[in-house]
This record gives sequence, C-alpha cells and structure tokens, in this order.
Amino acid sequence: MFEPMRKLPGRRSGGLRKALESKRNALSRYGMKEMSAMLGQWIDPELFKAESSGSFSRRRLFDFATTFQAFLWQVLQGQASCREAVRQVQISRIASRDNVPDTSTGAYCRARARLPMKRLGKINLAVLEKLNRLTREEDRWMGREVKVLDGTAVSMDDTPKNAAEYAYGTGQAPGCGFPLLHMVGMFSLSNGAWLGYNSAGSKRHDLVLSAELVQKQVEARDVVLADRGFCAYWMLALLKTKGADAVMRLHQSRSRDLRQGKSLGKEQRLVTWTKPRRNTQNFPNK
Repeated sequence: MFEPMRKLPGRRSGGLRKALESKRNALSRYGMKEMSAMLGQWIDPELFKAESSGSFSRRRLFDFATTFQAFLWQVLQGQASCREAVRQVQISRIASRDNVPDTSTGAYCRARARLPMKRLGKINLAVLEKLNRLTREEDRWMGREVKVLDGTAVSMDDTPKNAAEYAYGTGQAPGCGFPLLHMVGMFSLSNGAWLGYNSAGSKRHDLVLSAELVQKQVEARDVVLADRGFCAYWMLALLKTKGADAVMRLHQSRSRDLRQGKSLGKEQRLVTWTKPRRNTQNFPNK
C-alpha cells in the first residue's frame, strides 16, 4: 500500500466537500423557493434567461429556470414525484404573486423532457469552475487533486425504442427486466464535483468506457482512485503518460506474491509489470 494514502480515508472532517454535503442535505429539506435563492449564489442568472429560439424561447408557466429548479429539487428529494415538484412550483409562484400552474403534471413533464443538454452542460461547467476556485490547498491530498473513477448502470424505461438501443442485463429472460445504460463517471475528492462521464448503450467494460474520460479529465500530478476493475496494465500506462498516479486494489487475476519485486519500506514494494501479449485492439494504445 502507498503509505501516504493511509491519510485519505481518515482525513479530518472539515473541508469544502463536507460543507457542500451539508448544504446539499439542507437543500433537500428546503422548498423550491429557498433552493432557488441559494442557487443564485452559485449559478449566473444569465444562464437561466430565455433562449432566442426553440422550446424555451417563449414565456411559459414552465420556462427554463422554473423547470430546471423544479427538476433539481425533485432529484435532491430522491423519491419525489412530478406532482410534488409541481406543487413546489405552485407554492413558489403564490409567494411571488406570479401566474400559478394547475395541478396537472403534463406541462412540467413535457418541459422537463425538452431541457437542452448543451445548456445543462454549461451550468455544470460554471458550477465546476466556481468549486475549483473555492477549493483550498488543504482540501487536496498533500497538495494533489484526487479524482475518483467508478462505473455503474442505469435502468431505462422498457420501451421498444430503448430496447433497440440499450442492452439488457446478462442472463435476463426475454420480455423481462429493463434496458441498461452503462456509464463511467469521475468526481473530485476535494470538493465532490462531478467532472464528467462516458456511456454506452451496449454492455462494455468499465475500462473501455473510462479511456476517453481519463484522457480528458486527468492532468499531471493528479491521483486517480478506483476499484480493482480498473487495475490493468494499459490503464496504469495511460496514467503514466499523463504524469498522474493511481491508487487501486490489485486485480484478482494478478499474482499477490509480495516476495517478488523490491522492498521500499514497510508495506511498500516496487513490482515490475510486463505488457500483456493478448490482443488489446479494443483498448487505447496511447
């Protein structure tokens, strides 16, 4: 084990990440009105203005700002329904003496489905840049940025269109289960920010999905923290070309004979890995 990394799991309880977690928990308890006021401190109001053309260019009960804030409130609640989100919009509009929508969820659901991904990406980038500016040196590990890499799968609606685009789980009986979107995401351990993701409709190994993400998000002196599924020769080689390091559990297929290699001190050992000879055409070669 890389000795200084022992300090990672047991870091002090303070720091920007813990403060943001506290605010996130507070947001989930607030109503949409209070949440919107707090968002104003983080997101430039210009990003919420009406678009020059398209779905959110006209004045509507569910304009871009209202739809975004209602959807975010709904996500933070975890299990909140669309009806509850609409109720929050009603409460907010009554308080500001603005036009109040009825209790139907149809208009909100249609507006939510039209949220433009490009604009959401701009908001995410703006929040990320602000978080990076607020991150202190003591929030980092020994002055270095630790980036967490992990994979997951998200179930999709079981519709013919999704079934044609996304794969089902391994061993799933025909006509049962839900299509799955496989994805790999990366987070900052210093401030908890979501840095980016890569996804695929068909079943692909997390290693394959992570290649583009690592190329884009990892910089020199970063430390990538991941589980044993990412512990492969080419991943470590890729990180070395970026000038970054990695902390991962040893993959179960690799030898654990610690008598091999050179001892560097207590619980530290230098081991040389040989490039595998098997066909790696599906993996990056840089």
